[in-house]
Amino acid sequence: TPTPTPTPMADLYISKYSFDHPPKQGEAFTITIGITNKGNKDAGSFWWEWKPTWAITACRERIDNLTAGSERTVTCTYTYGGWANYETKAIADADNEIPESDEGNNTYTQNVIPIH
Repeated sequence: TPTPTPTPMADLYISKYSFDHPPKQGEAFTITIGITNKGNKDAGSFWWEWKPTWAITACRERIDNLTAGSERTVTCTYTYGGWANYETKAIADADNEIPESDEGNNTYTQNVIPIH
């Protein structure tokens, strides 16, 4: 029996997540996020988001295409006005537009407590 050939698919995931300095209350910082397509098909156009808290979307931008095996680096600048333990989140394919081989790896979460 012939082995079926797998259908080529994109697979987007957050490959980089770093702050330019530890977030400090009242001071702007920049987060750098890497979005990689480790699949074997181009991803096409999709939205990415960065959330500094569960309730706020600080950045939301469209990437026109991410070819198979490539990475795109994006940035977002934000200032925390208060002090708390915040759950930050980067999301590739935020609207689930792209059929992927692994839909469960599009989000990266990290807790942040701004210096005060």
